[in-house]
Parts: sequence; C-alpha cells; structure tokens
Amino acid sequence: MRKEDQANYWQERLAKALYFFLILVAVIVLATLVIMLKELVIIFTIATLINYLLDKPVALAEKLTKNRALAVLINYIIIISALVIVIDNLLPVLADQLNSLRDSLPTIQNNITKLLEKLSQSNHINFALPQEIDGLSNAQKLVSKTASLLRVSVYGSVYAITCILITSIASFYMLLDGPKIWSLFLGLFPSKYEVHLNEIKHRIDSNLSSLITGQFKLASLTALTMLLTYLAIGNKYAIILGCFQMLEFIPILGTWTAIIPSLIIVAATSGINKAGIALVVYLIYGQIVRDHILAPRIMGNAFGIHPLAVIFGLLISVQIFGIIGIVVGLPIIGVISATVDYLIKLREMHNFND
Repeated sequence: MRKEDQANYWQERLAKALYFFLILVAVIVLATLVIMLKELVIIFTIATLINYLLDKPVALAEKLTKNRALAVLINYIIIISALVIVIDNLLPVLADQLNSLRDSLPTIQNNITKLLEKLSQSNHINFALPQEIDGLSNAQKLVSKTASLLRVSVYGSVYAITCILITSIASFYMLLDGPKIWSLFLGLFPSKYEVHLNEIKHRIDSNLSSLITGQFKLASLTALTMLLTYLAIGNKYAIILGCFQMLEFIPILGTWTAIIPSLIIVAATSGINKAGIALVVYLIYGQIVRDHILAPRIMGNAFGIHPLAVIFGLLISVQIFGIIGIVVGLPIIGVISATVDYLIKLREMHNFND
C-alpha cells in the first residue's frame, strides 16, 4: 500500500471513529438530560403516544367536521366517556377477580405441584416446582397490592391530577398544531438541514406508528381473542387474564410474559385440558392469523428495529423510569433508532460519493 493510500486509509478510520464517538457522546448527553428531567420526559412521551394513537381518528373526524379543534375535542370526549364507563363497570369486576385470585394462589400452587408430580410419574422426569415459585408469597403480595390499587382512585392524588392535566393539554396541542410546531422547530436550524430533519421525522413517524399504534392494535386483538377463549372454556378469571394479554403491547417481551402465566392459572383452575385448548387457540391465532395476516397489514413499512435494541432499550427505560418505563421506552426507542439509522445511512452515502 502506498504511503498516500495508507494515510487516506487511517484518516478515514479516524473520521469513522470520531463520528461514532460523537454519536456516543450525544446519546450520553441525551440520557443525562432524560434522567434529570424524568417527569417532563414521561409527560411529553405519553403525550406523544396519545398523539400517535389519536392521529387517524382525529383526521377522520376533521373530514366530517371541517374543523381540526372540534375534531380533537370530539375524540377527547369519546375517550373520556369510554374511560368513565370502563372504570365504573370493569374496575369492580377486576378488583373482585384479583382478590379471588389472591385468595386462590395457595390452591393454585398445590394444583400446579400435583400436575408436575403426575408429569414426573408418567414421563419418568423430575418436573420439580422451581424454588422461586414455591410459596408464591411474592406473587400473592403483588396481586393483593394490585387489587388494593384498583380500589383507590388515582385522581385522589394532586400530583397525579396535575400530571394528567399537563399530559392531556400537551397531547391536545400536539394533535391541534402538530405541523405548525414542526415548522417552528425547523426554523431553529439553517435551511440546509431541513431535508435531513424532514427525513428523520419521516423515519420517526414510521417507527412510532408501528411501535405504538400497530402494537396497540395487535395487543387489543390478541386480548380480545384470548378473553373470548377463556370465557368459552368457563374460566372464572377470564376478564383479568384477557386484560393481562394487553402486555403484548410490549414488543418481543410482552407476548410470552402474558400467555405463560395465564395458561398456568387456567391449568390450575380449569384443568390441563382446557389450558391445552387455550394454548392451541393462541398458537393458531398467533402463528397464522396475527403473524401472517394481521401484523403485515397493521405494522406497515416501519424502518426495522433490531429485537436486541428493543429488549435493552426497555430494560434501561424501566431502570430509569420505573414500571412506567415499559410504556415510555417504546417512543424513545423509536426516535433513537430512526435518528441513528438515518445518520449511519447518511454517512454511508457520504463515503460512497467520496
């Protein structure tokens, strides 16, 4: 290799190293700001989530009313009315089922132990109940705490009311003046960056639409399918297990986190045959209907996010924000993924042109 080529080679390597170092510094600075402004980030992120969930219903209402503000207001009234109906009718049922489940946990544990003993005897394999599950005291405390929380009105807290109001107002103005806000944001940068910023926004919109709207639709359909299945087999915890399936909103981690405990509870309370029926329904729905028919249509053409990025992003988000990080983490992952993906592609295009 000639000295000139060798110098260019090392110069290019140094430029790449500097480029990725700057990205790393930017991520660290962003993470530091997120930790410092944790409450504001939660409010803004949930407002963004609401914005993406209601964007299409608002657009539909705007076509009918010819007024954006009225369209947003109509959607808010419908959602608030639906929440009031659900809270008034569903919450007492959920609380009763949670209390019943809490009281039945020792019995469920004994039934699981008996099932494992039968499997051990018939298959000559030692299916011992894991030590972490044995006793189920932690699970009983968790269910008890959840049941008590359902009986306490969230609106009894001044802090909660303030956060809800700020989030609602922020999401209202996002829905009302989204394009205007983006134009004002673009005005902060030189015009030569407008094309790049618009492309990043396009990628962010695609990712968030997939992660938020798409996952919510898929989770809702899965929850409805399993709720009807649990009702059909006559399980007394059908409603709470169906609602639990909404954990599928969390990509990758949520699917099996929801279905496995639900099937264990069904097996212990309704019998292993009915649990088998529920499993067959879930596998047929999940592997054929959801993955091959619904998901391609609902998720759309999103810019790919690697599963490991989702897993680690959610784990970090939970560490920073607590349990609400499960929800907050999804939009943040979408934004970071879209931005970094575009910057890498921009760098590759720059190297190709050179």
